[in-house]
Amino acid sequence: SEDLPEWKNWGTLFKYGLLTFLVGLGYLIIPLIIIGLGVAAEYPHVAILEYVGVTLDIIGGICLLGAIFFFPMGILLFAIDDEFSSAFSFFHVIDTVFKHIGLYLRAFVVIIIMGFILGLLSAIPFVGWIISVFVGFYLMLESALLLGDVGQSIVERLKGVEAAEAAEPVATPAE
Repeated sequence: SEDLPEWKNWGTLFKYGLLTFLVGLGYLIIPLIIIGLGVAAEYPHVAILEYVGVTLDIIGGICLLGAIFFFPMGILLFAIDDEFSSAFSFFHVIDTVFKHIGLYLRAFVVIIIMGFILGLLSAIPFVGWIISVFVGFYLMLESALLLGDVGQSIVERLKGVEAAEAAEPVATPAE
């Protein structure tokens, strides 16, 4: 297993961290607005509004699950292309996920399991809360490293495809 990269160039790391936060905000804003509207509609306790609210909550929850699933690939494409807009090229994000679904799903499931274990640990009063802060930070770094490996594999596959396309002879029309 690889070690985490060294922490150098704090200004650059801060810039990319801020941009990554903005990507996350961009992915989550619509589902959270839908859920917020659903909760607000349920508050007056009027029967028809409660049905609308629950429906909005369900739709928002489905959107939230989709955002959580596709967000890491958006970050990977942002890192690969070094273009902020790449994270929001949704058709490209979805296409890349499904082209590399086995690799991506494996990493995603490992991250979900690590999060579940962290959640169990943080359920222990006091001691679990303190330990989960440090374990959570470590798991966040390991998740980033795992997704970085996925991104590296995607880049290597893309380079292999480009090399194969460049090696194919181009047919010329007969004279």
